[in-house]
Amino acid sequence: MYGNYDGKGKTPTFDLYLGVNRWGTVAVSDASSTISKEIIHLSSSEDIYVCLVNTGYGTPFISVLELRPLPNDTYIPKSGSLELFDRANCGLVNQTYSLYWSPDNATSQYYFYMHFAEIEKLQANQSREFNIFLNGKLWYEALSPSYLAATTIFSRTYRTKPDNETYFQIWINKTETSTLPPLLNAIEIYTLNQLLQAQTDQKDVDSIKNIKSMYRIKRNWQGDPCGTRDCSWDGLNCSYSNFDPPGIISLNLSSSGLTGEIAPFISNLTMIQYLDLSNNSLNGTVPIFLSQLQLLRVLVGGNPNLASNGGNPNPCVLSPCLKKKNIVIPAAAAAVVRLVNDVSNEQGGVLESTKQKFTYSEVLSITNNFASVIGKGGFGTVYHGYLDGFQVAVKMLSPSSVQGYKEFLAERNEIAVFSLKRILPVIEKIRRLQQQR
Repeated sequence: MYGNYDGKGKTPTFDLYLGVNRWGTVAVSDASSTISKEIIHLSSSEDIYVCLVNTGYGTPFISVLELRPLPNDTYIPKSGSLELFDRANCGLVNQTYSLYWSPDNATSQYYFYMHFAEIEKLQANQSREFNIFLNGKLWYEALSPSYLAATTIFSRTYRTKPDNETYFQIWINKTETSTLPPLLNAIEIYTLNQLLQAQTDQKDVDSIKNIKSMYRIKRNWQGDPCGTRDCSWDGLNCSYSNFDPPGIISLNLSSSGLTGEIAPFISNLTMIQYLDLSNNSLNGTVPIFLSQLQLLRVLVGGNPNLASNGGNPNPCVLSPCLKKKNIVIPAAAAAVVRLVNDVSNEQGGVLESTKQKFTYSEVLSITNNFASVIGKGGFGTVYHGYLDGFQVAVKMLSPSSVQGYKEFLAERNEIAVFSLKRILPVIEKIRRLQQQR
């Protein structure tokens, strides 16, 4: 009930979400009316989120939220959740009882539940027995309720609006042998609500909650981390498919006052592609697990007490390098090609390149901290270096590249075997650089 609690006299309209799925719309017509929403939902995760979404028509509010566990499977449909359409208390009825109701939507799916319990201690010469008909067809025969014990009959499969009719009809008729009239204690009607969007992958939920706790992040991080496409947590981007659980692919915690070491829980965000930890007060070393996340690019510049793996300060990780650039740590985002000094004039020769993965610290060593640039392309910069005494070209994927990681891998695989015609310009570039020294 709105009750004009804010003194504005403006009744709001807003959306109601259960987890990441839109449950329905709450439209308050006046200040004194009471609106109740009820749903029976089987949760697929440890947490259940009920979210009020501001749609621009007043501030959402909630007066009471109740959560009641159901100990049995009576109310569980084959799929989806059950949203209450109507509920009525009944009691004793006449010799014949008729119930009519008209569905709001011809395409809606309905489940209905009828509850019976004998409330009188019947004598030996008394009996209460009746048949139940649905749209003229016998649904339940010779029902005799137990004394002070509930009996529930329900539709085991959904029923839609009958053909050529605008309503449902239920008849409860006393049998010929019954001495007492029928009894109906209560009836409930539910519509099927298909909440198809999955909640965020539980592993990602646990990881981001641990990160929030470790760094004591003050952002308004509540509910499901990925939420809907428009309602994910601030600083997060997620991948969405039709029915698979969303996963976190981007996390921006730059300038967030973070202290301590890089959170180990990041290693469990296996789908993450972009991580920005720049301009904080992190310390320790850049952990090796970052290089094991195959899709990940990391920004860590602006953390004066953060060093590369092994304890050796990496000048491009420390704050002085911010004047030049933020450090990017590409996991599996470097292509290393071995070059040769003695090249024949044959244009059809082939130079083979071995597919091998390198950690970020190894790439630093190979390129002498990216000291010598020999070219630039659509993916990023190409550096000169040495590997096992041989000259190599190292191509790094830039975070600002207009081409993606998959395209970068495709090119890396394509150049696993180089023709001399393609490699000669690179070698000539190295020779000119050596002559200038």
